[in-house]
Amino acid sequence: MNYIKAYGESLTAEQYIRLEVTSSRGAYSKCSKAELVDACTTHGIIVSPEDTKTALYDKLITNKVYTPKDFCKMYNIGIKGNAYMSEFNLRPEDVIGLAKVGCIHTVGTTRSLTAGKTNKELLFDVYEFVNMEEQTVRELLSRISPKKSKKL
Repeated sequence: MNYIKAYGESLTAEQYIRLEVTSSRGAYSKCSKAELVDACTTHGIIVSPEDTKTALYDKLITNKVYTPKDFCKMYNIGIKGNAYMSEFNLRPEDVIGLAKVGCIHTVGTTRSLTAGKTNKELLFDVYEFVNMEEQTVRELLSRISPKKSKKL
């Protein structure tokens, strides 16, 4: 099992999803507190005004209204390609190549600022990354580009 390196820690998929849903980044937040409150009230979960986004998320999970995978689908939560590059020692071209042939699946895009320019980056499936093994990645790479895989 691979860990996701984010927020200065090595996280499991569930921890990463929880932080992505509950983090407050203004206009760049994955969801608002109001959305979580609406989800709770829709499903009959009692909400108090003091509840934080984390408390609301935990209530939805503990009452089995949603699973972390459901939150991934609802809010397009994924990991950036650099997670694949650092974990499996891949080049950006390799990650894009694997995505183009459908070996790894994209779930959306995000914006990032690099050298003063705004760029779109692909987001990849969190659970697929966590369950991916080094040998599987090497086999997939050898299928899509036999010449490049010999260098690795």
